Amino acid sequence: MPDYTAPSGPPRPSPQQPPQEWWDTPTAPQPMTHPALQPPPEPPAKTNKRRIGVGTAVALAAVAVVGGTVGGAVAGRATVPDAAPAVVAAPDVEPTSLDQPVTTTSTDISDLVETALPSVVRIDAATSLGTGTGTGFVLSADGLIATNAHVVGDAVTVTVQFSDGSEESATVLGTSGSDDLAVIEVERTDLVPVEFGSSADLEVGQRVVAIGNSLGLDGSATATDGIVSALDRSIVTNTGEQLSALIQTDAAINPGNSGGPLFTLDGKVVGINSAGSPSAQNIGFAIAADPAREILDALSTGEPILKPFLGISSSPVTPELAAQLGLDEGATGAVVVEVNVGSAAEMAGLRPGDLITAINGDDIESPDAIGEVIAVGDPGDEITIDVERAGETQTIDAVLGTRRA
Repeated sequence: MPDYTAPSGPPRPSPQQPPQEWWDTPTAPQPMTHPALQPPPEPPAKTNKRRIGVGTAVALAAVAVVGGTVGGAVAGRATVPDAAPAVVAAPDVEPTSLDQPVTTTSTDISDLVETALPSVVRIDAATSLGTGTGTGFVLSADGLIATNAHVVGDAVTVTVQFSDGSEESATVLGTSGSDDLAVIEVERTDLVPVEFGSSADLEVGQRVVAIGNSLGLDGSATATDGIVSALDRSIVTNTGEQLSALIQTDAAINPGNSGGPLFTLDGKVVGINSAGSPSAQNIGFAIAADPAREILDALSTGEPILKPFLGISSSPVTPELAAQLGLDEGATGAVVVEVNVGSAAEMAGLRPGDLITAINGDDIESPDAIGEVIAVGDPGDEITIDVERAGETQTIDAVLGTRRA
């Protein structure tokens, strides 16, 4: 969904939305009262599903959406630690001399911003309910521009504004919702493309700069800087998509920044800003450039992005659920809640109530782990699933199906 700002003209009604813990750049700062206009979700296709029994379902406090599965989601759960780390004694080290204090330096990023601005664009996407504003960046001189899928995925019309104030209508060439990436095109041949760096070379603590249209404010794009706070993060967004291999940064990423570039200090794009949390400070997430580039290349040609699909929804093991299913105390894994009829999971023989404990020999301790394992595979891959069923351990082979991203 786009980073919505209040539309001009008569107000339009907006659908009621559940509380959101992870945002994909709504329209305005949380304290403001302008509604976040967004298109209504498409009704899900009617598919037959086998469900866990009613008595057991009552014990399901939360059902996680994972890559290759379907179902509800626990927003933001993937980034909440289970417990505080234990305090341990530090090994003996050579003390740092007080005569040599640790110092930090401030870097002027004005040259970087000046150079980057012609490659960063404002995107206004219009839907049947209003307009939303996001950010994009130029991929090629002949009009290809990258952004987030949630910025333009439901747009009826898309307008791109460049740093010199000129505007062009854009066509959406392709979107991948599960990767939150999209490519649009304008009829220009004089654009200034960004230069990519390698996200694999990033280090925690490295300085980075985010440039985008924060809050949809008029005028020049906003630049914010910070550091790489963590690497290889996974989150579940408020739309139910699990995003993996993310860069976490404390550079401010606000509503309107979605789809904008994350630069290193040498002006290389290493990430695509995508998500954050309204309930936390200095925590934002960017899609790593290395895996994103292959997807952007495919979207630029209009090729569909196909993802592996297992066809289940699953839940963490709670004490109540363990008691319902007769599991051992302290059991870990992911309990199958639903199995899509005709899916790879059903054809392999998975059933509601099965406790998945391992896939391809990798331990599964939560529903998120299933998505992470499946995401690295391809449609048609055969996987081995270890499950506990009625007190017995079984090994099930499944051939992954296909879904469009």
